[in-house]
This record gives sequence, structure tokens and C-alpha cells, in this order.
Amino acid sequence: MASGAARCQRCGAPLEITPETIVAVCSYCGYPNWTSQAYVYPIELIPSNPSKAREYFKHYLETDPDMRKLAKDVQLKSTELIYIPLYAAGVHAESRYYGVADVVLTRTRIVKRGKETEVETETMTTTVEVSGSLEKDYDLPIIARRNVERSYTEPLAQYYMDKRPQSIPISQVNWEDVKGTVLASEIPSNDALTIARDEACDRLYKEVSEKMNDEAMEKAMAQHPGWMASNVTWREKRIPCKAANRYLSPILLVPSIVAIYTYKGGLYKAVFAGWDGEKVYSEEPLTPAQRALYLTGEVLASGILGGGGAALAALGGDYTGAGVILFLAGLAASYFLGKNLVKDVRVERGAGEE
Repeated sequence: MASGAARCQRCGAPLEITPETIVAVCSYCGYPNWTSQAYVYPIELIPSNPSKAREYFKHYLETDPDMRKLAKDVQLKSTELIYIPLYAAGVHAESRYYGVADVVLTRTRIVKRGKETEVETETMTTTVEVSGSLEKDYDLPIIARRNVERSYTEPLAQYYMDKRPQSIPISQVNWEDVKGTVLASEIPSNDALTIARDEACDRLYKEVSEKMNDEAMEKAMAQHPGWMASNVTWREKRIPCKAANRYLSPILLVPSIVAIYTYKGGLYKAVFAGWDGEKVYSEEPLTPAQRALYLTGEVLASGILGGGGAALAALGGDYTGAGVILFLAGLAASYFLGKNLVKDVRVERGAGEE
């Protein structure tokens, strides 16, 4: 929003600023106006060319299989270059784990009883111990804002980590070429280091948990040849984590180009990486073919699963439980597909999604 009190330090023209703005670039002379003297820490910027925004959007329409079918009715309304503050952090994490687990094993045998052949399934439970260590190096993006739209900033941040485009010190930026919105950082470097260590330990915990499950099943099957492991329940599970920071970048201003477009009265958004135009997020209209697919799925789910479940439940006895489960599955599938049927928008992630 424009403010009479906020004026360019070079030419005196009014500036458009918000409480989140670090730098307000004058739309008249291109001079960068710092909105606070507090920003004395190192900042680097990944250059972007906002004049290519329409080119990026056109390429998206031409190459996306779904959008290509709708392109003649799509109108680009606006584009905006927004710089997202980000840290790139490296963390070394390690864990020496230990656990005691009950593993369920099954074995299937074919048994002949007179002229008939039956399949028998046996089940047993065995207890195993697992222990070991795992260490990993993680390279993590830490978005330097607490309040930010995560739907597109997270894939944008991850795409930056995957590509690592060249950044330059903010003092060397030609601000007349930038003229974008620069969002302020809300997270100091010490907090970013802590967040990075926590994130690394969370990721390591998930990897170790999967490793422990695999090891428990393998150990149980090795002790009982011919049996197959089907389930693991932990009596005791210890996964301590030690994490040390390897590096932390300066604040990086990562460019995103947000395109707003219309399709038959609906308003949609697509977001591109500002340095190469790669799509990282989009909201897309549902095509007639997609609506037909959801409708077909809803009919099949409600008819086959729901009807079959109801029929099994009606038989009573041992079939009742299976019938109820199948019937509920049909209702859930029908609800999910029906909900998508009445939506006008489909969210699609692009580059940067793990």
C-alpha cells in the first residue's frame, strides 16, 4: 500500500511498502530504499528477470498436457516478482539406535484331507533385538519467515537446493533490473541453525525407524526359515540423535514469479522459479476429462465397493466384518472422488517436491 511518509531517498517519489518489506525499489528511478537499519547481516540475491514472466507462463501453457487443452480460454491477468528469504543449511546427524520388537510371522501350507486340498495359514510371534548406527549429511532449506504461504515457497526452496543457482551480494545488485517485492526475514541465523538441526534429526529418525523395522523382520525370518514377517510392534525403541551444523549460508533472496490467470470466470495461480522459469506450483482448472474420470470413479466406488460390502454383510456370520469394511471403503472412496468432482481447481506441484 502506498504511504505518504514513505518516499524514495533519491528522487522523492512515493514508495509501495508493507510491514514485510526489506527493500522498497523505487518504480520511478530504481533506487533501493532500505526500510530498516536493522538489516546489517549478509544478504545475497539470486538474480531474476521479471520481463520473462510472460514467457515462462506461455511455456507452461504450451508444455503442460492439461493446460494445453485449456489454453485458448486462459487469460493472464498479472505477474509479480517476489523474493523469498531463505537459508541453505548443512547438518551432520548421527544416531546409535537400539530396540526390542515383537515380530508377527506367518507360514502358508497346502494340506490334503482325503480328496480335498486346503490352504492353512499359521501365525507365530517372536521377539528380537536390533541395534546399530546411522549417520547422514543433510542439505536443508530453511525459509526465513514464520508467516509465509507454504504451498509454493516450500517446493521453491527445495528446488533452489537442488539447483543452487549463483547468488550475488545484495550490494552488487542492479536494482533497476529487479523491481520486485523483497520480503523481510523473521528468523535470525541462530534460530535457523537450531531449526536445521531439528529438521535433520526428524529426517534421521524416520530413516532409522524404517531401517529398524527392516532389520527386525530380517532377523526374525533368519531365526525361523520358511516364515514371512508381516508386522512389527516395538516394546522398546531408542533413537537418540546428535546433530552438528556443517554450514549456514547468508540470507538468500530467492525469486519467485507469481502469475494470476483466469479461466472461464475462475481465478487461478501458477508460480515459477524466478531464475529459470521452472514451475514449482500451480492451481489448475479441472478439465472435462478429469471431471468424467472422477464421476466414473465415484460410480464404481459406490457401486462395486459399497454394493459388494452390503451384500457380504447381508450374508451374516463370518462375512459380516468383511462386508462392513468393504461398505465403509466404498463410502470413503465415493466421498473423496465426489468432493473432487465439485471442485473447480486442481493443485499440482512441480519441481522441488520430494
